[in-house]
Amino acid sequence: MAEQPIEKGTVRFKCPNCMKYELTRTAHERKIAAKYTCPACGFTGPN
Repeated sequence: MAEQPIEKGTVRFKCPNCMKYELTRTAHERKIAAKYTCPACGFTGPN
């Protein structure tokens, strides 16, 4: 199955703690600094 194109301003990155899970953040989530949690290790960001 082909990957879906991502919306402008959306980023994908590996969890900065475990590097095992790829997280996706939309431009809106980044702008409002919405929290995210890695399902692999429980790391919560941003900050």
